[in-house]
Amino acid sequence: MAIGLLLAGSALATEIYPRDVAGYIERREVCEHFRAEPWPEGGSSEERERRDFIAAQLLHYCKGADQAIRELKAKYRDNRVVMDRLETYEADIEGKQDCAVQGEVIQWVADYCMLKMQTDDEIAVSDCIEDSRRTSFSTECAAKIYYKRVMCALSTDGEASAMAIEKCLADPAFMGRTVRQRGVGG
Repeated sequence: MAIGLLLAGSALATEIYPRDVAGYIERREVCEHFRAEPWPEGGSSEERERRDFIAAQLLHYCKGADQAIRELKAKYRDNRVVMDRLETYEADIEGKQDCAVQGEVIQWVADYCMLKMQTDDEIAVSDCIEDSRRTSFSTECAAKIYYKRVMCALSTDGEASAMAIEKCLADPAFMGRTVRQRGVGG
């Protein structure tokens, strides 16, 4: 229902802005909604499912936002109405090029799957790893940030507030065993 309300409000955007800008606004508003969504606390199956849902929505609606806003700003640099609207959005939500999150994407994927499935058995998480590898990101850094954020949410059990997750995300020491050892069994 919340997404419906967000999209209904964007009908006005199509009357004011060019189609590509209106489309970006629609998608970005849903992205911003899920970025502000509180992570459910606790470890119940409903709370884990909600966290997984939010993470999936973030991936779906926010992926490519950084590149898209750069392209739109370049295209409409002389259109003050469009530029004023685009300036209301943070320009770098997927991560910077020189990535603060160390390790390889596959290592973060492995650690995420092991944490999610609560096992350190690489064979037991192989399907999760394979499914996660099919997900594409705009940059490798964006992928590492995504998996670290989800791991932070899973790890801050009982304290899964946005602030706790951001604090965890900013902690360079927070990483799984695979990242720390630079590979499985490393």
